Amino acid sequence: MKVKTRSILTFFLIFFFISAACEKRKAGWSGTIELEYGVKLVKNPKEPVYGEILFDLEEDLSIGNEDDENYIFYLKDYYRAKNVALDSKENIYVLDNGSFRIQKFDGKGHYLQTIGRKGQGPGEFTLPTYFYIDDQDNLYILDGRKIQVFDSNGEFRKSILLEVSIQNFSVTSEGHILARINPSMERKKAIVRMDKEGKILSYVAEFSDVKPAIRTGGTKGSHILFTTFHDYSPRPCFSSVNG
Repeated sequence: MKVKTRSILTFFLIFFFISAACEKRKAGWSGTIELEYGVKLVKNPKEPVYGEILFDLEEDLSIGNEDDENYIFYLKDYYRAKNVALDSKENIYVLDNGSFRIQKFDGKGHYLQTIGRKGQGPGEFTLPTYFYIDDQDNLYILDGRKIQVFDSNGEFRKSILLEVSIQNFSVTSEGHILARINPSMERKKAIVRMDKEGKILSYVAEFSDVKPAIRTGGTKGSHILFTTFHDYSPRPCFSSVNG
């Protein structure tokens, strides 16, 4: 029997105030770079270059209610609330991919609407991972190899079948899709522009991925290719700018 673990999503719209800044900037980086057994090691100094910076955090909004299913979000392993965004009316949208839905709240955190559910039909999700809200408050939800489009009222409009798998994306005023892709046959990532049908029109930029490691294994000395990520792995982000 599968057991679902749920938790209340509590998120904060936080204002950061710098309460203390450095009094004196140090004259350059004072760390060292050394080679040990052929590996380059970068050793940073204990004291930061800009001194100690303190932040005061103030809670602006909290959403959660143990007694109402509309305020409870799935939390287990990979499945959880993925991202949050606002529309032009400052309504709050939360992608809960563990429950295969998007929850809509007003600016004060009151529940308004549930968009989508688990399934394979129009307006239903199998693996929602990301969403984007355009200038007309249309909702574009990435669901596997397709994007499902809903209008500002949460009504399903269409599905866009994608030529390749994508990660985060945005939509231009012309309806073109700017997306980050990770080609499986190449060791490069890229930003591409797609048309309204999900076909690639052009490559905007390309950049190298983390270099994979190769390990010899098996009875015949076959090579095993694998990649390990860590906190210092490069993770490109992008944002479209109108004008």
